[in-house]
Amino acid sequence: MLADHCVLYDVRFRVCLEKIAPARSPMRIIPLIPFKNIWPRRLFSSLTPGKPLFPVYIAMDRKAALVEQSAIRDQIEVYSDGSRINGGVGAAAVLYRAGSKSVTATLRKHLGRATQYTAYDAEVLGMILALELLLRESSARRASIRLDCIEALRATQASRAQDGLGLYLVDVLRERVGVVKQKHQGLKLVGRWVPGHEGVLGNVVSDQEAKKAARGDSSPAEELPGSIRGLLPLRKSDHPLTPLLPKDYAQATQLAASQARISTKISRQCASN
Repeated sequence: MLADHCVLYDVRFRVCLEKIAPARSPMRIIPLIPFKNIWPRRLFSSLTPGKPLFPVYIAMDRKAALVEQSAIRDQIEVYSDGSRINGGVGAAAVLYRAGSKSVTATLRKHLGRATQYTAYDAEVLGMILALELLLRESSARRASIRLDCIEALRATQASRAQDGLGLYLVDVLRERVGVVKQKHQGLKLVGRWVPGHEGVLGNVVSDQEAKKAARGDSSPAEELPGSIRGLLPLRKSDHPLTPLLPKDYAQATQLAASQARISTKISRQCASN
């Protein structure tokens, strides 16, 4: 007799469950049930070393970073930030052009509940939004992405992300860097650390916008890159289908769970920068 079993189908972020009854009983196919917000299989296929996405400059201390912030100006400066507030998580980016103190463009993205996403996720997402703003510019020769989370900047240089969601976001980041550089040929793009809570205008404004995003105020979906529209894969293994997932999914979720403490530590470091 054929034992009950489950077959999973990947359709981007959707997983459909089909249950096949024992062979001796009349064949009964339970209708396919779509489930959003679960890690796609491809997230775990690219744990290979990669080249740094762009140069990153992290000053020795906060004082040196503030001096650098005032002394080194770029044609385009995009400030990004992530926030966890009121049980929500969100990210934002704001763009300034050289010599201007007025925000030229803004993007926000609400991730979801703080029980499912971390501040680190939001910080990496903020850089993706920053790249999207750069992509919209008619021309760019020298640009910088400035943020107050050192660990998120280091993720652009690392050979491996923290876990499934972190890997997905860094993959998206890598893809968007390529798109931006393809449009702006010869672009000199760098990342710079800006200490938080020091009154730096761009950092203050991006923090305010990130808080709006965490409360649920996202930019219209059509303004966001297709890869981050809608729900993003869950970081934590709290999806109702987790017990039914095949071995590779189960191993991946176990890996994520074992690294949850690391992610929490990184998020706290981001919040204290």
